[in-house]
Amino acid sequence: MTRCAIIDKYQTLLKPSFPVDPFISELTGITNKMLETAPIFDDIYQDLQHFIGDNILVGHNVNFDINFLYDEFESRNIILSNNFIDTMRISRRLFKDERHHRLSDLIQRHNIIIDKDLHRAEVDINATNKAFEIFKQYIIDQKIDLEKFPKKIITERATKFLIFLLKIRNLMRILLYMVNTLFLLGN
Repeated sequence: MTRCAIIDKYQTLLKPSFPVDPFISELTGITNKMLETAPIFDDIYQDLQHFIGDNILVGHNVNFDINFLYDEFESRNIILSNNFIDTMRISRRLFKDERHHRLSDLIQRHNIIIDKDLHRAEVDINATNKAFEIFKQYIIDQKIDLEKFPKKIITERATKFLIFLLKIRNLMRILLYMVNTLFLLGN
């Protein structure tokens, strides 16, 4: 995804090895019926690996999703070593006085317009990208030194990359990937 332009996208539901809990169905709108014909991770992991490549991944509360990816790839003897940027952690760092930093909170706080409900990958990605753009501008406006950000928020490689993006933000190219249904992965 570049600034306001999608370069490529990848989205799929995954068939779990167990029924989806009613709470999860209510939260995401994803039902057991919808997943009956969905692929399993073994069917898609090569396409996903190709899509991700060695790009820096950006997501909201990405630690939650990235651990599932690491585990699933590792179980297939593939080491996923992508660096990542977590907009939730950036929000916590930039806006310390705010009580909550959920994606829904950022949408409301920063007047981010979304056209559908959250908790579906494409909607979450678009909202996350808009928050990321707002944060980058805030960092520029406030002259914040990213080198002082804790490495758990932005890895060293991702920090250098973000600094580079901020310097050439009109030429920015970033891959934004987040799948909010990875917790449904089967064994």
